[in-house]
Amino acid sequence: MHTHALAPIRRADEIATEEHTELTAEIEAFDAFARRVDDVAVRSPPAVSPGPPAVADRRHSGVDANRTVRRAYRETVMDTSHYDDTYGEPLAENATAELGAGVATAIANDVAFTPALKSRVHDAAVAARTSRERFRAVLESETESLRTAHADLREVVAAMRHDETAAPHADGAGPRSPADRRRRCQRVAADRQRTLQRQRRVSFVDQGLGQYLYHDCSWDHPVLRVVATLVDDLAAIADRPDWRPGPDSSA
Repeated sequence: MHTHALAPIRRADEIATEEHTELTAEIEAFDAFARRVDDVAVRSPPAVSPGPPAVADRRHSGVDANRTVRRAYRETVMDTSHYDDTYGEPLAENATAELGAGVATAIANDVAFTPALKSRVHDAAVAARTSRERFRAVLESETESLRTAHADLREVVAAMRHDETAAPHADGAGPRSPADRRRRCQRVAADRQRTLQRQRRVSFVDQGLGQYLYHDCSWDHPVLRVVATLVDDLAAIADRPDWRPGPDSSA
């Protein structure tokens, strides 16, 4: 009884945990890609001359190097176990989103792989990794918030179950008023609101965290959804004609 009300928080915890796992895999993938870019040999562009560049120089600093970078991207970023399900994009499209249009176009079109281009590719990979590291910290905060709220509200549910089955004692003592449980719910909601405000300061995605994580669910705010359900349940208990709170309870 009432335990089902906690289901949104449990589901949110599962979603946030899965997202954390995927994000960690992407962080490691971009880190590996950046290291492999570091290993790509480049040649400084030759001095400007009236004639066309030598074919050998163009192949050395363009085709071969960019082919190596593309292979590295496929074998790291595009090789995570969830890539096909989550992204399912060809290299050019994903690299444009992750590294920027300029970098993606350069490595796709085999332009001269100069030290400057190598630095741009490396820096873009590091930026992709760093943004995910920041978002992973937000996810860790989300998971901690969900689990704390679940523990607190589970106690409320247990108390509600006890209150509904407890009979008044001979001295007139009885279960505590639903108002006491409601105040506990309100404290959980206030804590959750503070967490949501902190999360808005760090963003990895354009929409809110709840919309991003829980878009397949019927709620964006699992904790507040559970609080609202329990408050409604408490109101229904208080309205029962046989309800008899103890003398130490406040209505």
